[in-house]
Parts: sequence; structure tokens; C-alpha cells
Amino acid sequence: TQVVMLRVGNASVAVPATLIEIVRRASPADIEAAYANAAYVHTGQSLPFFWLGALLQLSPRSSEPVTRTLPVVVIRSAQQRIVLHVD
Repeated sequence: TQVVMLRVGNASVAVPATLIEIVRRASPADIEAAYANAAYVHTGQSLPFFWLGALLQLSPRSSEPVTRTLPVVVIRSAQQRIVLHVD
């Protein structure tokens, strides 16, 4: 199985590539808005937004320094999609 490796703090997670719709970079302002609304707008649709570390019970929020852009991953399973913030 081909996988996409995602890093959250010191942990790495392998996600099957068939579940990954897109990996993209978002501005810090977009990420802050997504955290405030628990939703991220992707291709005109508001999708549920999560920090992967919180889903894995590793940390409440990223401890990486804020840069010009931050990575997000759109995960798709059947007709459902979510957006994950990763390191």
C-alpha cells in the first residue's frame, strides 16, 4: 500500500494515499480562522477542520513555529471529507 507520511510533533503517521485528496499550504490567517470556526473552506465548501495531534491525543495544538504557510491535508473517504492541520 502506498502511504503519505504525516508528522505531528515528534510522531509520524502513515495514511493510505488513496485517502489523501490534496496536501496544500495555507496562510496562518486561514488556519486561525479554521480553528475558530472548526471548519476550513476548500474549493468553496466548508469542511470539518482538526489538528491531527488532538485527534491522536498527542497535543492540543501544533508547537511548530508559525511560518508564511502551514500544511493542511484534505482526507476523503467515500463522500465525506475533513481537513487536517499537520506539521
